[in-house]
Amino acid sequence: MKYKKKPVTIEAVQYDETNIEEALNFAEGNACYSRSEGLLITTLEGTMHASDGDYIIKGVNGEFYPCKPNIFAKTYEPENRSTVGMTFGEALDALKHDLAVRRKGWNGKGIFIALKRPTNTSDMTHAYIYIDTTGLLTDNPYAPKDVVPWLASQTDMLADDWEIVLSESRGLANDT
Repeated sequence: MKYKKKPVTIEAVQYDETNIEEALNFAEGNACYSRSEGLLITTLEGTMHASDGDYIIKGVNGEFYPCKPNIFAKTYEPENRSTVGMTFGEALDALKHDLAVRRKGWNGKGIFIALKRPTNTSDMTHAYIYIDTTGLLTDNPYAPKDVVPWLASQTDMLADDWEIVLSESRGLANDT
């Protein structure tokens, strides 16, 4: 038998090493920070370590726990967020919440942009936006199918036809 998760609104803050105080305040005394151990969250299962980029979630019963960004993106979305007809600013906000977006008016289906963040094991020092055309649906055999860094045009920045890409159609972006 299959089960569907009930829609529940939660509160969360994304922790990074620049907002330690915000994360500690959010956790309402259920967290502590030390330079040697980082951010530690008291959960129902015991003490858990929160890594840079993890979300700190306040559960439905007031409990706190850390959640990896890729799991958070697959499980949650901002409340009352429109998934179509967004401005570029709203699209950027969606990217920062690890969602993929695209322009409705883009030529070619299967194209989207997403945010790539540095990890502890990567050589990256800063996040960047990439475009993924590996799922491009076209009859043109010369159309590029790749994942490369992306820059917005003025038209993209002024457009209001941005939309969130559903995770099942994202291809490679599921692992970002």
